Amino acid sequence: MGATLTTVIDMRKTAMNLSELVSQMTPDTEIIIADGEQPRARVVPIPPPPENKPRIVGLHPGSIWAAPDAFDPLPDEFWLGEDESAS
Repeated sequence: MGATLTTVIDMRKTAMNLSELVSQMTPDTEIIIADGEQPRARVVPIPPPPENKPRIVGLHPGSIWAAPDAFDPLPDEFWLGEDESAS
């Protein structure tokens, strides 16, 4: 990951330049909006969505497992909200 380029701009100038500033943003930029010397907000770009790469079957064998009873039906007490330990 590279260095972030930070631009500080006074909030009184933001309204007239915001669309221009946002259009020039890249993944490694941020804009600090300040009221005089006091920082008030930080504008950062939204990261791009992840690439839709196909999944590779068998890439990590053994890293996921299912308990032996994973596909057994749940007891009636679960669906009725009853506490099994109360009986």
